[in-house]
Amino acid sequence: MKLVHPDDLALAVAKWISAMEQGAPFANEQRILGRDQQWHWTSVHALPVRNGEGVIQDWLGFRFNIH
Repeated sequence: MKLVHPDDLALAVAKWISAMEQGAPFANEQRILGRDQQWHWTSVHALPVRNGEGVIQDWLGFRFNIH
């Protein structure tokens, strides 16, 4: 989690845990450390991928730079 800004980490983790427990989509705006070693505001999303019985098998995630 070193890529998430320290000021944004607690909320990001809380939202992620909630999404996993509920099996709900995850969404958060947070600063991510870029390859240029600068903080960039990003919109982060993850969707649960379920099997035929509705059990979560994986998560599909993506992020957008909104800096």
